[in-house]
Amino acid sequence: MKKLLMGTIASIALISGTAAIAQSDNGFNSPMAQMFMQYHDLTDQQQGLTKELFDSGKLLANEFKKSKPHIRAYIDQIAEKDEIDVEQILAEYKNWQQGVDKQFEVTLRAAANLHANLSVEQRQKILASIKAMRAKHGK
Repeated sequence: MKKLLMGTIASIALISGTAAIAQSDNGFNSPMAQMFMQYHDLTDQQQGLTKELFDSGKLLANEFKKSKPHIRAYIDQIAEKDEIDVEQILAEYKNWQQGVDKQFEVTLRAAANLHANLSVEQRQKILASIKAMRAKHGK
């Protein structure tokens, strides 16, 4: 159970830690990403897996970004109506959530694949880096 919990925590940390890099315009090619890979002594194979994680993380972040204006407009429309059609709203929400769920699964699988190909020392070092970044940026 402890191994499963640690694996889950490490995978989520990999996803959230790389999300910041993935959201930059340069993404995988950014100086920050290159420094991350060099600092953690990633092999060519691990770098390829990291790129897959960055790319899928960027797509996941975009799923949320692209929906913000639509959600705001939709909330405004709902507020102006005399009655709220709960079933219609739930159907639209579930449709949106399916897209997010699919991309989250792709991202989680990419994180798990990278995680499985890292040494224990690399995982610990990456987790420490992510924790330090969060502490520095207050997240």
